[in-house]
Amino acid sequence: MEGSLLPMVSELFGPSLFAVTGGLLFGAQANLGRRGLDHMGPQEGALVTIGAATLVFWLMAPFSMKSEHWFSPGFWIFLTNGMIHPTVSMWLIFEANRRMGPTISSTVAATAPLFATAGAVLTLGEALTVPVLAGTLATVAGIVVLSWRRAGLSEWTLSALFFPLGAAVVRAISFVWGKYGLEELDSPYFASTVTFSVAFLLSAAAYLIRKRGRPTRLPRKGVLWCSMGGICVAGAILCMYTALSRGQVLIVAPLINTYPMFTLGFALAFRQESPGARIVMGVLLVVGGVALILAF
Repeated sequence: MEGSLLPMVSELFGPSLFAVTGGLLFGAQANLGRRGLDHMGPQEGALVTIGAATLVFWLMAPFSMKSEHWFSPGFWIFLTNGMIHPTVSMWLIFEANRRMGPTISSTVAATAPLFATAGAVLTLGEALTVPVLAGTLATVAGIVVLSWRRAGLSEWTLSALFFPLGAAVVRAISFVWGKYGLEELDSPYFASTVTFSVAFLLSAAAYLIRKRGRPTRLPRKGVLWCSMGGICVAGAILCMYTALSRGQVLIVAPLINTYPMFTLGFALAFRQESPGARIVMGVLLVVGGVALILAF
């Protein structure tokens, strides 16, 4: 399937469509995950979400996996990528939420495309143009505006900035490192499978250590919502790696990170939030930024 369908669709529509689709699926997952967290804690929710995504990839294995992939240098790159993202980045953002609140942490973490762009230019030799730089800055500014909630402000120390900035840097590294792995082994499906298998094993180990080997029974509704979110994550990750295999990091990273706009769109559709001047301004900035990037 991967050997023919994904490249054909990618050539037809281009990596930008895959990146934007990935952002949309991440946005859907955020809303599903929010419902799941009404019934369980964030660590349990993350474990179920990552586990469901991993299960999807392994169910596809008989149709998409090739035995020779396991002996490629790309395998080790994807394996190490799974050790840092989403495992480490998720822990950092959870800790940032605890110390600073969701408003500041999500706003600072939205700077990930800036770090990814710098990494792509410095390590991969990708050429940064003025329209792409302007589009990336506008997109990040729009996401910051959409993420901001004055009611969510809380007191925090300057040292707490390490956690959301760390999450942004780890996400950026995963883009660059993933792109490098795809240059060694051009298989978005294999990259997704290895990355999330490692992430699930590490997340499960951390959960069991926290529970001292005695996991609690998870609520059925929470498992259902987070599992549906995991299916969306599987599609988003596959789209992300497909976009990276065909396009540049400095194009893909800001487009993938438009997911807060889609999260907001779903919330508006289900009347969980009302439109206002802040939302209009944020959406205009994101759409304008994306238009500049796509013009490249």
